[in-house]
Amino acid sequence: MKEESIVRVNGRFEGEAERQVEYLVKSLGVSVSEVLRLSVDSYYRQVRGSTPALRSFAKHVGHYASGTRGTSANYKDEVGDAMHANHTHTKFENLLAR
Repeated sequence: MKEESIVRVNGRFEGEAERQVEYLVKSLGVSVSEVLRLSVDSYYRQVRGSTPALRSFAKHVGHYASGTRGTSANYKDEVGDAMHANHTHTKFENLLAR
């Protein structure tokens, strides 16, 4: 079983940021900690999704001896998987959809 590490965060939210956190807590019906977890997850997915992951994959498609097996035969599946990963709803989006 994988052991999870715990990261403790102490932060101060003032003004507009404080109002935004309070609004999310009330509208979503979750704790401040959960709002922060969901926010980090959403932001991480946004930043990670903006990285051109397919660009590095595309250089191998159709190239003999690229080191990646089956890319010319499976590229549609690979591209589809990557696009699905970028467009999968986050926990935050699911809460908002309620």
